[in-house]
Amino acid sequence: MNKKKIGRIIEFLLIILCIMSLVFLVIQTYQKKEEMESRVTEISSDWFYYQDGKKIEVNLPVTITNYKEDTLNLYHVGITGEEDLKTIITKGAYYRIQIKLGARVLYEYNDEVFPRNAQMRHKLECRTQLPDHVGGKKITCVYKNDGSNTFKIEPIYIGYSDAVLRYQLTSEGLVLLLVFIMFLISMASLVVHIYLKYKKVVETRFLHAAIYLVSCGIWCLTDTSLFQNLFDYSPAVAYVSFYMFMFFPIPMIHFIGDTRGMEKYRILNWLKYIFYVNILVQSVLKLLQVFELIDMLRITHILIVIAIIILEICLYKEYQEKRTEEIRTILFAFVVVSVIGITSLLLYWVFDITRYGFIFELGNLIFSIILMSGLLHTAFHNMQFRVEATIYNKLARRDNLTQLPDIQYFQEWLPEQKVSKIYMTAVVLFQLKRVNTIYGTSFGNEMLRKVSEYIKERVDVNQMFRVGGNQFILTAYSKSEAKRMQKELKELFDEELRIGEEQIHIPAIICSVEYEHGQESEVVLSYIEYLTAQAVKSGDTIVIQGNQETMDGFQYEKEIESFLPKAIREDLFEVYYQPIYSLERQRFVAVEALSRLRHPKFGMIPPDVFIRIAENTGQINALSSLQFRRICRFMKANPKLREKLLSVKFNLSPAQFLKKGYCHSLIAMIREYDLPVSFFQFEITETVATEYNEELYRFVKELQAERIGLCLDDFGSGYANLNTVLKLPFACVKMDRSLLQGIMEDEKVARFYRNMCAILKNQGYNLIAEGVEEKKEVELLNQWGIDLIQGYYFSRPVCEEELLRQIVD
Repeated sequence: MNKKKIGRIIEFLLIILCIMSLVFLVIQTYQKKEEMESRVTEISSDWFYYQDGKKIEVNLPVTITNYKEDTLNLYHVGITGEEDLKTIITKGAYYRIQIKLGARVLYEYNDEVFPRNAQMRHKLECRTQLPDHVGGKKITCVYKNDGSNTFKIEPIYIGYSDAVLRYQLTSEGLVLLLVFIMFLISMASLVVHIYLKYKKVVETRFLHAAIYLVSCGIWCLTDTSLFQNLFDYSPAVAYVSFYMFMFFPIPMIHFIGDTRGMEKYRILNWLKYIFYVNILVQSVLKLLQVFELIDMLRITHILIVIAIIILEICLYKEYQEKRTEEIRTILFAFVVVSVIGITSLLLYWVFDITRYGFIFELGNLIFSIILMSGLLHTAFHNMQFRVEATIYNKLARRDNLTQLPDIQYFQEWLPEQKVSKIYMTAVVLFQLKRVNTIYGTSFGNEMLRKVSEYIKERVDVNQMFRVGGNQFILTAYSKSEAKRMQKELKELFDEELRIGEEQIHIPAIICSVEYEHGQESEVVLSYIEYLTAQAVKSGDTIVIQGNQETMDGFQYEKEIESFLPKAIREDLFEVYYQPIYSLERQRFVAVEALSRLRHPKFGMIPPDVFIRIAENTGQINALSSLQFRRICRFMKANPKLREKLLSVKFNLSPAQFLKKGYCHSLIAMIREYDLPVSFFQFEITETVATEYNEELYRFVKELQAERIGLCLDDFGSGYANLNTVLKLPFACVKMDRSLLQGIMEDEKVARFYRNMCAILKNQGYNLIAEGVEEKKEVELLNQWGIDLIQGYYFSRPVCEEELLRQIVD
């Protein structure tokens, strides 16, 4: 026997148990009713009335026909002193009953404030308390008829008030039981909805079912004679009853609309709005005293019948198309409620039977039980699928190398935390690429795996993720705990760690940031990336604390990031040129093109900021193409400038040469403006030269084929060595500014710079000294045979007009 059949059998047994419980409660209620009724006495005899001057005695209940007058006075003289302070109760509201003791009026039914129709009055019980010393006095019950000559007089009961109340409770026992079950199921439905929402399962139909059952329950309760009697037939109770009756179809329409596949039926939205309009229009007409609510009740009945028919048609069409068990269950429930509903309306309007309300309420309960059973069945299967999917996803969202939760897991985990703050510590192994270059990728992977193990062994961490190739995130729930973690991490990375057969020092950047509930995980990761970029990457472990200053800097860059697409789209960039001076020729012989961007709020943006952002956001190719076209256009428009220059140097980022075909697009642009290809040289940084060997070699071959020179920029700022330089056919090498520091004061620094230049010159490379700012530096470099100088001593980067003035004019 498969699981599906077992589930159906269990569900069937549960339904049987529920029905048996209901039957047991009903039987028990009737047994208690018989016991309670013995405490309330029926005054059935000694009643009489007069017709044509004759006294006619009757026993209640009685039907009096052919009565010639509109008002019937029914008398009773058998009241004794034992009836003092007792309560009389009877169903006489239909005839607008008046109860008198002698000449004193004890009770009179009046519904002028909130008129009720005959069907509503028929089921209402009227009650009044007798005063002291009633023995021997005559009780008169006055019944008023509206044109009919027939009076159906209901039994009249008498008893103490508590006994009468118990009698009323037992009389309404079945209805109260239905209301109790409705409220019980609605609470269960609401609990299921809250639980599913907590579990991130979107199933709003449980909420709609709960609202539907509550509104039905309130309507049923306020429609009972007991409830209205307890509140002395207050109009407020009647208004609540009417409004609940007009409102309860709306959550059910929502229920159907939220069922999978039913959202395409736009008529469901119209139905919902029609019921809202019905409530508002009836309210306005009542306030303007045009109609009473009871006069418009038939409209609500008609709307409910039309809505049920439309919903059944939509459900039937959907079932014919999909044939799902869920739609079939809902359709069956609507067939049941439509049959019971139409039956109760016939009883109400045609046969004038007072039990119409109970039948309709019972139908609603059966309807709700069928819907809830189907909905629970669907929710159970969805939950089962979700649990299985969650387990699979959690297993899938693990980093294969370290077995730590990965970035996807982190992004889902973070919003689920029900705390106001989480203190995060990011660990960035910034020398991973260097390790891969020196020891190989396999060793680098082993280093990542071992480092994650060392952290777990040495640091008491709440949760740990690997969110990037060289980046881990550790979490804590207090600032003191976070500080302890940072201290332990600093101690760990200050040591040499054994990786395989090697004992090496692995420096790291340790960033501390605070996450506030509601922030997006992408913002947190971007902030960590920003802090990492700000760190000075030496050979030591660095601890960075996120603070207001760094947050301001981060938000500044985010504003630049949001401005960048517009700047590219509207071509808001400028090109500045820094001339390169030849000591031998005593003039400028080349220029380096540099991008500049002016922000309307922040002014001129540092190029390292917006270029890094463009690289990180994938916009660098568009920016570079835009700028390179501007350079070509400027050079084409100024032939005299071209005559003075040997070359124009243009910086490329890794994204340019990693993109296949990008080199050819730049060359095509040069030819579009009919410029010599050899007039241009492309610069790459030392970091690029060491980290992208294979891709770089392919790119260099493409440049060689087109006779475009390649320059190595910032040599000496990173980890490039002579072997790296010798492997690639660079047209020139630009010595980084950092190598000049101390050159005038320290003989060792000067000797190192001179020897490095001599080696490169002997290998045939043209050299450019970058960052030259002082005359004595120029004189020393000239002594060493360095011809080309770039720096503030000769010229800062200048705009196009200033460049023409300096070189051409």
